[in-house]
Order: sequence, then C-alpha cells, then structure tokens
Amino acid sequence: MSFSLDENSPATWWLMLLISTVLLSVFLYTIPDAIHKYDVSKNGKLVSVEITEVREVTIGSRHTYSLHFNYLNQKKPILTIGRSLFDAIRHDKETQLRHLPEYPDLFLAPDYDVKGQSISQVLLICFFAFMWPYSINKIRTLRR
Repeated sequence: MSFSLDENSPATWWLMLLISTVLLSVFLYTIPDAIHKYDVSKNGKLVSVEITEVREVTIGSRHTYSLHFNYLNQKKPILTIGRSLFDAIRHDKETQLRHLPEYPDLFLAPDYDVKGQSISQVLLICFFAFMWPYSINKIRTLRR
C-alpha cells in the first residue's frame, strides 16, 4: 500500500476537504465579530479613553503595538494598534477611540481599516467554500 500526496491521490483530496472544512468553519465563526467591527468603524462615536500604558513588543523583526486603557473608570481589554497611532499617543494621557455602547468591549482606532479586513475575510471564505465541494468531486472522480 502506497501513500502519496499528488494530484491524483484520494488522500490529497481528503486532506484538502479536512483543511477546507476546518478553515471555513473558523472564518464563518468570525463573521459576527467582523460585523461588529464594521458597525463600530462606520457608526461608532469617538470617545475619550485614559491611557494606562502603550507598549511596543519586538519579536525578531516584527513589531506589535498595544494600548492599555480605562474607559468610564473600567479597565478595558488590550487593543492592538498600528504604528501611526502608537507614535501619535506614545506620550499622551488620553486618546480618542471609536466605540458603540452595544459592544462594550469593542474599541477601534479612529483609522481602523475595516474595508481591507472585510475583503480578505470574504475572499478566504469564498475560496474554502469552493474547495469543499471541489474536493468532494475530486474524491468521487478518483474512486471510479
């Protein structure tokens, strides 16, 4: 019995089916969060937050920037921010973030790119939604 992962092997397409199912499930699971982010980025009001810490973490050549803050005297979750916002608020005590009361733990940077995030998510969902039936079809075809 031989096992290969070439284009004409059913094992390849079973693996593709498994991967497509898992990743499609993951991306579909994130749709509600993406809708909330879209809503906040488009309709959210700018609110003042008290900065408790702005941090830069470097792992290798990758830099990650985070913002720790209080809003209405409550400590809020860490927000990953871009370099431009990090540079702008590094020494400030307050800043403005987009927020809606319907999503109490969701705050976005004023310049958050919801369009770029949404487009990539939709493309990935479409790709894995296509690969799922395509893999099933290939498995059926190769069994004949």
